[in-house]
Amino acid sequence: MLRKSKVALSVMICLSLVSVAVKAEIISPNKVIKNSIVAKYLNKDEKEINHDLKQLNKKELINEFNSIAATVGTTNSIDVLIPFASVVFERKNEFEDSEIIEIIKDDTNSIPTQELMVDLYCVKNENKSSKNNLKKLLEENIRNEVKSKIVIDSEFTKNDVLVLKNLIEEDDGILAFHSLKKLSKTDVKESYEVSEKILANYKSQSKYKVSAAQKATVQYLKDKKSTNKDIKNKFISSCVEIYNTTDDSVLKDSSIFALSDLMDKEAVIEIINNESVDEELKMFAIDQNFMTLNEILLNNPTETDIETVIEAMEIMPIKDLVESLEKAKKYISNSELLKRCNDELKIMKLNGSKGNLKWLD
Repeated sequence: MLRKSKVALSVMICLSLVSVAVKAEIISPNKVIKNSIVAKYLNKDEKEINHDLKQLNKKELINEFNSIAATVGTTNSIDVLIPFASVVFERKNEFEDSEIIEIIKDDTNSIPTQELMVDLYCVKNENKSSKNNLKKLLEENIRNEVKSKIVIDSEFTKNDVLVLKNLIEEDDGILAFHSLKKLSKTDVKESYEVSEKILANYKSQSKYKVSAAQKATVQYLKDKKSTNKDIKNKFISSCVEIYNTTDDSVLKDSSIFALSDLMDKEAVIEIINNESVDEELKMFAIDQNFMTLNEILLNNPTETDIETVIEAMEIMPIKDLVESLEKAKKYISNSELLKRCNDELKIMKLNGSKGNLKWLD
């Protein structure tokens, strides 16, 4: 089922805030106030704005949206468009599918207008076979931002694998990112093969492609649990290398998230033992991997394994690991480590949080 658009959801959630949002955003930027299209809605409340918009025919309504979207431009001011989007959605049945497609294809329109029309088409054609017509636009010469929106909102089958691979090949930005994510949900093996090539040459790839390749590889490894351990270990080493060598915060974060998402002993140990990883990221990984840590303790842990778990509990104590750590401490021969273990067990019992079960779904 095509996913309902963010714009549509925003319309439903934010209608009560429309007049506040519009006034705040219009009064703020000088260039917006000077624009006659926007200025005529200044100081009007929600009811008045909606009344004015409903007097417009559908072409005038889209032109109005388009003009304001071109003026606003920035994401920070996008709330200005909510009342206009709301009326468009209320009048969705006035628009023929062919009209919507033509507006999407026309790059003289603003990007928000084209994206709104993608949303409108999806809502109109939910549960209809005609929804697939939208995907045909991915092979046309339209903006990558609009193609990205189509990829996000559409469902894909194995018949679409080549289209998605072409989008990944042709783009280095957000379109490639979303296309590779969708490919991983459509054909996990194909997405892994694409991702493997990207990660093998990550220094010459965009951060969007590398990040998406990491996500896709995690999906592949989790789906193919019988996969050769060498593939998993190679991926873990790749993520660690990227984290340790890049200055890009997006790639640093995506590398840690990928390691954490594996829910794997070696991966979580790499995170906990890496002194340069922020404590906040370590806490996320510990929260996500509390059952991984539990399995470490229950499967004949080495003293080094136990020390890693103790270090994790010193960062984020989890009450649900008390019993397993109590059992595992018999493997500790180092007196200092044993003291650390006992001290941390007291803290875990008193102040430890419950294990986060949402990660087990």
